[in-house]
Amino acid sequence: MLTAGPFSISTVHHLNRSTAVGLLVAGLAMCLLAASGCSGPAGSAGEPTHHSPKTLLTPSATTIDLGIVPQAGREQETFSLTNCGTKPVEISKIETSCDCLDIRLSRRVIGPSEKLLATTSLDLSKEPNFLGGLAIEVKGLTGSGDPAFSIVVDVTVRPREEFPEKEDPS
Repeated sequence: MLTAGPFSISTVHHLNRSTAVGLLVAGLAMCLLAASGCSGPAGSAGEPTHHSPKTLLTPSATTIDLGIVPQAGREQETFSLTNCGTKPVEISKIETSCDCLDIRLSRRVIGPSEKLLATTSLDLSKEPNFLGGLAIEVKGLTGSGDPAFSIVVDVTVRPREEFPEKEDPS
């Protein structure tokens, strides 16, 4: 049985022609949004399933795992943010729950249906004695304080002696 959104074709034949066409178009639009990485208009029930407040931008991942990093080490990871809304969003401020993490954006304003790249940069030299796990919360905010995006960066910090020394290629 062929389906179009929440309605099957067998259900559609009981509706008038204009309603059936409208439902088919809505179903196709939902499929296109899902394929584009957008889960629906900002603030809709189709937002990503994470426990943060609704945001204006959709991150490529709500959790970024930096893996295992040596004590006082550094690590980077890139992710994207997509504006699934109909208005430009300007990210005015980025807050992190640890000073050891910095977020760099390719630009501050993202137009409707646009995507931008962001880079997480972890520098544990600021906390050289730390060992264990971190779940660093990151929030991007607009000038009016609305949540633009929210992610969590996970990392496990192990003693430096557990990491083999890299050989000098020269």
